[in-house]
Amino acid sequence: MTSRQPSFLFLLGIASIALVAGACAMASIKTHFYVWELLFDGKTILLAGLYMLLAKPGSWKTEARSRGVFAWSLVNSVGAFLIPALISGAVVGGGLFAKKVTFAAPENGATLLLTLLFDIPAVFIFSVTTVFVEEYVFRGYVLSEYMKSGRAVAGLAVSTVLWAAYAIVEVLPLEEYSWISAGLLVFYYMAVGIGAAALYRASRSLWVSYAFRIGVLTITPSVLSGVTGVTDAFFTTENLFFFGDGVITSAVIVILFVIVYVAAGKRKKTANSSHV
Repeated sequence: MTSRQPSFLFLLGIASIALVAGACAMASIKTHFYVWELLFDGKTILLAGLYMLLAKPGSWKTEARSRGVFAWSLVNSVGAFLIPALISGAVVGGGLFAKKVTFAAPENGATLLLTLLFDIPAVFIFSVTTVFVEEYVFRGYVLSEYMKSGRAVAGLAVSTVLWAAYAIVEVLPLEEYSWISAGLLVFYYMAVGIGAAALYRASRSLWVSYAFRIGVLTITPSVLSGVTGVTDAFFTTENLFFFGDGVITSAVIVILFVIVYVAAGKRKKTANSSHV
């Protein structure tokens, strides 16, 4: 299996895109636009262009198959999507027991729940132009090529750090976060990146890591308030340990998915050795 490990120029290009996106956010320059209901992001377009220019993809069908585009599994995708709900539920349970989390009883709670249920399929469909592109590049290409070259740990580190920097640069300038709050967000984004990487390695399907990301975007902020100050959550807290994107959530994601990532690697080695 040949590897086209990402070049330094490619990785530098991603970092440059992140810096430009961060500068635009700080200057309040909008880089998003819609075509019908599809969201397009300037930095995602640049990311896709960078991939086409420097990754030198071959046949689109062969390339898509090798990246995990065709590896669709409804059961695995639904399971990955529900993982954030399970983690948030556990954090809420612990917070209620410790009396650090309270039920918010939002107005029109039933309407909010129904809206969430109807929004989830729409978000899943219409995020292909942003979130799925990110998964294709960061997990399908960067992580995958490092794994092919036998550098799975380096691949996890590089893809996670780069994606976290790429994703968070437009979030941090939106509010005047304290150093602690900013640190929590960085930790959370790193954790989500590790989770997506582990699910991709275990399933070899972009749809599984994509479904996990959609769950993070839709379920987590609806269940528990976070650093970003979401007010429509069913449960709220002021404790940085129990935020939806706080210390406990991030730590659980990291511990759980590092185990998954390592186990997936061992499983592949065992499978390869059995075919020798």
